[in-house]
Amino acid sequence: MTDSFNLFGFQISSSEDDIKALRKRELKNLLTSYGDEADIFTEVIQNAYDAVVRAYDEGLYGPNETPEITIVIGKRATGDRHYLLVSENGTGMPPSVARQFTVPGFSANKKLGSTVGHKGVGASFFAAASNRFGVVTIDDDGLRTEAEIRGAYDWITGESAPNPQVFEKLDLPHRLHEFLPAKRGTAVYYEFHPGLKPATLSHIVLKDSDNPQRELERWATFFCFKTPIGQIEPPSDDNSPVKVGIALDDGTDLYRSDWTIVDYDLAARTLGYPYPSRILKIATDVQTIDSMPEAQRVWRNKGRHQALRLVWHGSDVEKELSIHHDFTEDERLIFDQHFQFITVFFAYSTDILKEIHKRVGTRAQVFKYGIRIGSDGVAQGRMLDFDLTSNTGLNRQAHAVVAFKRLELDVGRKIASSEAVTEVIRKIARRAMTVLAEYRWALKKKELSDPSYDLDSWRQQTKDRTSDSLIRVFYKTLAKPAALEVDPNSENDVIALFSALIEAQVIKGYRIQALSGFNRYDGLIHINRDDPSFQKIDDPLSVRSEEWGSSGDYQVVEFKLQFDSLLEDFENKIKAPKDIKLLICWNLPDINVPRGHIQYTYGERRDFRSLYGMTHVWEDENASSYIPIISLKHLVAEKLASLEVGSPGIGTARLKDLESLDSEMAL
Repeated sequence: MTDSFNLFGFQISSSEDDIKALRKRELKNLLTSYGDEADIFTEVIQNAYDAVVRAYDEGLYGPNETPEITIVIGKRATGDRHYLLVSENGTGMPPSVARQFTVPGFSANKKLGSTVGHKGVGASFFAAASNRFGVVTIDDDGLRTEAEIRGAYDWITGESAPNPQVFEKLDLPHRLHEFLPAKRGTAVYYEFHPGLKPATLSHIVLKDSDNPQRELERWATFFCFKTPIGQIEPPSDDNSPVKVGIALDDGTDLYRSDWTIVDYDLAARTLGYPYPSRILKIATDVQTIDSMPEAQRVWRNKGRHQALRLVWHGSDVEKELSIHHDFTEDERLIFDQHFQFITVFFAYSTDILKEIHKRVGTRAQVFKYGIRIGSDGVAQGRMLDFDLTSNTGLNRQAHAVVAFKRLELDVGRKIASSEAVTEVIRKIARRAMTVLAEYRWALKKKELSDPSYDLDSWRQQTKDRTSDSLIRVFYKTLAKPAALEVDPNSENDVIALFSALIEAQVIKGYRIQALSGFNRYDGLIHINRDDPSFQKIDDPLSVRSEEWGSSGDYQVVEFKLQFDSLLEDFENKIKAPKDIKLLICWNLPDINVPRGHIQYTYGERRDFRSLYGMTHVWEDENASSYIPIISLKHLVAEKLASLEVGSPGIGTARLKDLESLDSEMAL
């Protein structure tokens, strides 16, 4: 071990407990200020990108050298922790800098990504977020500094964990040594762990065992959406294109792919921001339509386009908005000093945006409708709503990027740091959408099938679903008339099934008090978890814990077919997590969700059940709120399995499959 490393602003051997306690609080607050599972990737790759750009500006590359970043995705199947290694041939850090770059507030004067470089918290975050983190760096004079930090996250978040340890050597698998800097640059190693999302790299992009190169393309697209590799503008002629290598280490083989940062084009092996018009090349520029002769404009375009694209720079916005009338003085200053451009993709149907997400190949929905902020060439933070006052349905058909230069964003969350910035973004985006709405005549009409054909098709589909219905088998086993003959396929089915299960006394302790009486939430429900008859140990659905859940009248209940649509409501600010006391859904196919985290409370983990029949619980980021969940598919499978003791059937098999999947994802 070494004590020369200035870890987080103090010496490991220091006896100044007050300094350590203060740093610990600062770092805990820093960890909670980040809320996206991509934050680790964003911060580490941001630092690497800054380093190569700065090295280029300082003239450090020789005639045969180019700026290069290498990203290794460590999805080792041997039981080892998954890891991320990011290496570059940028400036490197002299020993005096390397020994203190984890100190909160320290900055090596990064050029890009001012929310990281100017604040000086990026390295503090990813060092604090891991229990095993390392760095190898060589400066321009050839001086090498190497360190490995262990136990930082446990020390920061725990009450009695020992001080983190700092070692002079970074212990890496032998195959990673080739990625370490040889002449100049920095490599950062981050090991994932269950304490912080993502715990592993298994559920970020779709795996393709038969085609590792396809999986590498999906990782490349994920990085383009979430990190500075996805530059929102091509590099200028004054800058050398940055080379990017992405490698996948599965513990047995190492697969590689090589890219260049220019524009997003997987076929050309180039990277940039994945604008929807580059993923699905169907958009027509509004300017192209406007440039046509008036006599031809309508008949050549009416109902022909699947999507439209609009691009405005500062002068275009000034033509569409009265800057002095529509903007406050603060907003005018932000517009004049920081605004660069806005680009909007507007599709004729939400199906187009769903198809784009399908092609992206990520599990979480990284491509969404709404407004993305771009700052200093990098798309940042979460999507904003358009907040249209009319034509509100168009909100879900458009994706916009509003770009600024030298704009300060909130640390961690990467959202606008002031209400004035948010207002500038929304005013420009709303006006752009108003203009695009005037071109709806040029978009295709969504085709509707013949009503009688749709009805016949619906009847046949329902008949087909009856044959393998879990609900049908369940009611047959109960020897009761089936309240529903098919497994739910809509929110209305979920409400009907939940009500029927209450009436049949399969689910106990609930009484629906209102449905659809409020424009924001689905209903109100009475919850009783304190009755001793609901706590019997021989009842597989009984209450076993008091950790989550609340009792009483008029508790807000939400009904969803699947859990993830509730997260969309949160993202769009339609509903607030703190208000909802119970969620009823049919299924929860993936407990690894893009916001917060989910634990399961059935099967082997039924002792954590806090409400009758509760199968899962969702906790928001930073444990700010939680929502008990009853997934009716899981509940029915567990109840049916308990009725099949001695004669295992479909309930036992379904429960085993569901629990095995949740257990694997929890790991």
